Amino acid sequence: MPELVALEQHCFTTDRLSSRSFQWMVSRAHGQLLVAQNDGQLLGYALVLFHRGTSLARLYSIAIAEPARGLGLGKELLARIEAIAVEHDCAYLRLEVRSDNPGALALYERSGYRRFALINDYYEDHTAALRLEKRIVQHQVARPQSVPYYQQTTDLS
Repeated sequence: MPELVALEQHCFTTDRLSSRSFQWMVSRAHGQLLVAQNDGQLLGYALVLFHRGTSLARLYSIAIAEPARGLGLGKELLARIEAIAVEHDCAYLRLEVRSDNPGALALYERSGYRRFALINDYYEDHTAALRLEKRIVQHQVARPQSVPYYQQTTDLS
């Protein structure tokens, strides 16, 4: 847990998660924490929350260590979080991203997320957030079944 908190301190200047917050999110808030490591070194994490009784999941936080940025780890964590959300019967994944974070916004939009709301004064430092959403479960299109022709054998009256 100390490594997660250290990464949080390094990656974010406001709205940081504490060790207690991480524990609460996973144990009581119906969350799942995905951690990326290499040779025992923490490279990043993603935290997703599941809303009981709905088909929504929320990407609460994602952070990548500076040396691991630009290597596709954020994209990989996001894809794995989406797969976990599907396993939890979620059809949509939502998230908020700082309006002044073009790198994260580009990652989400390249991954198929669409903007649907702007929330002013969202963060501790009064920065606005963009709310994004992606449908992660697509309804399968029913293909018409070929029905064999059956010729009537009795006369109509």
